[in-house]
Amino acid sequence: MINHRMKHPVPLITGLVLLLAMFLPSGSYGADLTITHAPTQVYFSPGPDSTGAILKEIARARSEILLQAQSVDSTSIAKTLVDAHNRGVKVEIILGKNRKNDSCGSAAFFSGLKIPVYIDRKHAVGHSTIIIIDRTTVTAGSFNLGETAAEKTADSLAITKSKDLAKLYFDNWSKHREHAEIYKNKTKATPKGKS
Repeated sequence: MINHRMKHPVPLITGLVLLLAMFLPSGSYGADLTITHAPTQVYFSPGPDSTGAILKEIARARSEILLQAQSVDSTSIAKTLVDAHNRGVKVEIILGKNRKNDSCGSAAFFSGLKIPVYIDRKHAVGHSTIIIIDRTTVTAGSFNLGETAAEKTADSLAITKSKDLAKLYFDNWSKHREHAEIYKNKTKATPKGKS
């Protein structure tokens, strides 16, 4: 026996799903911004120029550095961030969720130095590296903060001095910070000579 009321259930359900999809937020967003008089440097790797440019910008920071990356594996970038922290610059770092059990990597390193580290567990991977400096300068691109990116991978980095652009990136960084969790090193360090 055929139920005539359910004669076309698949097209009806498909139509409802498509209609709902049009009105639900997708999770991504964009902004239109026309920037004039915004000095920008663009770098491509492999090559040392990208790392050097990031080091210079971090060293120029006066009040705040907000970083979002999958990880920070470059010794020179880590050292420069620590130097900034030690001279009184507020440094906060959001790392990818693959660093949540990072007992001896960049999350543990920065956290151990009292630099706040947050783990973004909401997203599978963070494909862009973002550094917001003093809310006036943005470094952004696919360039990973590690030695391999500088030496072997084809990545890009743009450094732009613009308060308007920095505001957009700050708002985005803040959204990720809201759902990120503070990193807590679950491994107790054993003092040297003790076991």
